[in-house]
Amino acid sequence: MNVIPAIDVYEGKVVRLTEGMFDTSVVYGDSPVKVAESFFSAGFNRLHIVDLSGAKAGKPMATETIKEIKSQFQVAIQTGGGIRSVSDAEAFIDAGADQIIAGSISVKSRAEFEKIVSRFGANKIISASDVREGMIATDGWQGTSAIAVADHIKYCLGLDVETFLVTDISLDGTLKGVNTGLYDRLQREFPDAKFIASGGVKGVEDLAALRKIDAWGVVIGKAWYEGKITIEEMKRYAG
Repeated sequence: MNVIPAIDVYEGKVVRLTEGMFDTSVVYGDSPVKVAESFFSAGFNRLHIVDLSGAKAGKPMATETIKEIKSQFQVAIQTGGGIRSVSDAEAFIDAGADQIIAGSISVKSRAEFEKIVSRFGANKIISASDVREGMIATDGWQGTSAIAVADHIKYCLGLDVETFLVTDISLDGTLKGVNTGLYDRLQREFPDAKFIASGGVKGVEDLAALRKIDAWGVVIGKAWYEGKITIEEMKRYAG
């Protein structure tokens, strides 16, 4: 299983939100680069970087941070936040991102999303399926669409996009435990897709449960920042 540490960047700082609400932000560090170094030094070769400022502003804002991390550490970066156009996606790719995470654009601007897939290739795209009660949320989780997550996955698979970051936003940042049933159901329905679990991880029991259902990956954020899980425990479930 791919265990992917998360670094959420807002106004240049490392923060975490609860259920995607900006007024719940808690600062965990002043330097995203130093946090990236701690994960890289521990042996993690992939980072999940969320440009929260970009998600709020509607355009990439953390490209310099990504450039700095990429220039210092040999680590793969998957990143998103504020992607509304091909040029936005290009900004992240040019900054050094190995994969871009497309969320709202794949729901609200499908023609533009399809241009991004065509321009950079489906293997460069991770579809962010942020879920609230089975429906896709948009705009940094501040809105809810009328599109069911299963229908959205079918659409993306039709474009050869095969990696899905699925976040149960009712659990994100809550440390209440991961919604294993959601990922198990999706994997059974879409066996050719790669699902990255996100939201609610509170400890090693969640990693064990996800590995048991053969989840392709998991993003870990607040659980590590709050000391609920150690880097050593994260590494134990990686691979």
